[in-house]
Amino acid sequence: MNISVTLPTLNNFKRLSYTLDAFSNLVVPVGVEWELIVADNNSSDSTKKVVAKFFHKLPIKYIFEPNPGVSCARNACLCNAKGELIIFTDDDVIPCVNWLKLYWQEYLLDPNNLFWGGPVFSDFEIPPMDMALISLGPCSVKGLNWGNDKKVLGANEYFIGANWAAPSRAIKMVGGFNEQLGLNASLKKVIIGEENDLMNRLQAIGLKPMYIPSCSIQHFVPKSKMTLEHIASRAEASGRFSVDWALESSPVRILGVPRWMWKKTILFFLKSKLKKLVNKNWTADYVLYRQLLGCIKKIREG
Repeated sequence: MNISVTLPTLNNFKRLSYTLDAFSNLVVPVGVEWELIVADNNSSDSTKKVVAKFFHKLPIKYIFEPNPGVSCARNACLCNAKGELIIFTDDDVIPCVNWLKLYWQEYLLDPNNLFWGGPVFSDFEIPPMDMALISLGPCSVKGLNWGNDKKVLGANEYFIGANWAAPSRAIKMVGGFNEQLGLNASLKKVIIGEENDLMNRLQAIGLKPMYIPSCSIQHFVPKSKMTLEHIASRAEASGRFSVDWALESSPVRILGVPRWMWKKTILFFLKSKLKKLVNKNWTADYVLYRQLLGCIKKIREG
């Protein structure tokens, strides 16, 4: 098997149908054998019936993963994957028609030293009313685009889960996804960072992240994710995930939290309230407040 495409899904049968239809139109390189592994993460909707409709069109391997969490679903895909190249995607995307072909070409150029990813263009359910707010969102909302040139990513630059690929042998070496990270519908709080964590481990064993501008997808963004609360909740989750940097050189602490962090959190909170009161744009300060609040919550939780 040459390529395994891994696709977790949960209660999203309508968008999944669009995605699988788009996959049925992909150009498959001559002589390449591939599989599409769909991990149903305990859906209660018509997911299984939708997948069944595409068995005659696509080389689908349907698996049911009862343990909640996107990382559990992705790891279930990895356990069943036979391909030498693993491509990661989601259930709400439309890949460019040459998506498989382009990733396979890049893999053949250097199968040992790289992993790859491409741009993600947002397909908004409704036209955004506030692009300034959208720009504060995560890449799953605002999209991801590092331009038209192929390049190795710099420090703190990452692909997102909907559009990246890596050699199977490298994934096996680093151990797959951390199941303590990633979205999990059974939890009351938003947890992210599973892709960044895995990519960090791939880089730790010497692989470099190569951006391929031609390997593009369109990613559906529902109106529920175009709100301030969704964007702020993701910022708070980002603060939880990236808190380690804040503790490296912070000798002065209050209740275990660096003093400067308390100051900045209060400052951004007050600035957002004041700007809102005088009808100025306050959302950026509020999002920064929520990100720092996420850091504080993670530190206090231990």
